[in-house]
Amino acid sequence: MRRTSCVLIAFIFLEMGCGSSEPPIAGGKTSEHWIEELQNEKVAVRIEAVKKLGNIGSKDPDALPAVFEALLDKAPAVRKEAIYAVVRNRSASREALPLLEEMKDADRDAKIRKIADEAYRNLTDSQY
Repeated sequence: MRRTSCVLIAFIFLEMGCGSSEPPIAGGKTSEHWIEELQNEKVAVRIEAVKKLGNIGSKDPDALPAVFEALLDKAPAVRKEAIYAVVRNRSASREALPLLEEMKDADRDAKIRKIADEAYRNLTDSQY
């Protein structure tokens, strides 16, 4: 019985990866890849990068700060997707609240102002 327990415990540790330091993956790529794609000139590529980084979330300490920076992107569609990613990661979104507050009042796109306002109210009313 003791030997079976030891084998079982060893198997569990192998399955868990024994503290494996594999980087989080979204869409088959690492957050490092998606962070680089935020510099791509194509809006569609930057939108996809923000979505994937939002999916990675707090599993990589660099992912959400990159999403927060995307709130300042020149393309409204990228800013909109960044707002959605922030809301999906509400537990780590406190850092983005000042940006959302500014966006809801001053973004040059009226739709983005409305989305930022809704996100800001949702995040401040629900958890903080």
